[in-house]
Amino acid sequence: MSIGGLRTDFPVTEIAENTYRISDFGIADCYLAIGEERALLIDCGVGIGDMAGAVKKLTDKPLLVVGTHGHVDHMGGQGQFEKVYLHKLDGGKVYRFMTSRILRKLFLLGSKGIVDASIKLKDVVKYKKRADIEFIDDGYVFDLGGRKLTVVHSVGHTYGSILLLDDKTKIAFVGDNICPSPWLFLPNCSFVDEWLESAKEIYRITETYTPYWGHEGGLLSRELIANVIRIGEEVLKKYPKNSKLMKVVFYPFNDRVNGSVVFRSTHVHKKD
Repeated sequence: MSIGGLRTDFPVTEIAENTYRISDFGIADCYLAIGEERALLIDCGVGIGDMAGAVKKLTDKPLLVVGTHGHVDHMGGQGQFEKVYLHKLDGGKVYRFMTSRILRKLFLLGSKGIVDASIKLKDVVKYKKRADIEFIDDGYVFDLGGRKLTVVHSVGHTYGSILLLDDKTKIAFVGDNICPSPWLFLPNCSFVDEWLESAKEIYRITETYTPYWGHEGGLLSRELIANVIRIGEEVLKKYPKNSKLMKVVFYPFNDRVNGSVVFRSTHVHKKD
């Protein structure tokens, strides 16, 4: 359902044939994959405009919506759609809070300097109802007609994070589970050692798939992924035991160019 009177001028970039990156006015990167029969919107932003209306400018095919994970900047716009797909481990109370209007407003306030300066607090849309959720798991396939995207469960940034592997373009939509500085300190994030195994699997996947993540233009290099994995391995060695007192650690520091890992000192090793 489209919402009248709201902005649909999301910045759009075609990254492959029938494949678009839709910037949520600078906050997050959503992706639209168009098949012969259906289209798939991968993430729907924080909910500050008419995302459905923006998609209709690109395709009139029936639309499916899936979240790479349940965070506010990726699924805050869920209330604009009748149904969304999400991994079962990202549902529940945390998801409801993460997609609440109050948190969406707070997130927008905290995004000053990142979000387009023309976006105001009043642009956070109030939805009449929440989207129904259909839970999915590893191996689920979105068949768009002549194009299939396969779900890979990828524990880390959240326990329900997923990747989507596109057989048509050979793009891997990796959400936020691999990026210049993975965040492993928020609610429902995994231990560092669990995330590291997922990161290594993503690196193997990128032998044949081009990775796009959920922010900052999307495209990732294998060199950066390898460096972030190396940093993760250093974390496990430098912190051989979980701390009893929790603190958020930026290791080696907050470097969003060469790579870093942000984690809770109490959540380094799953089995301590």
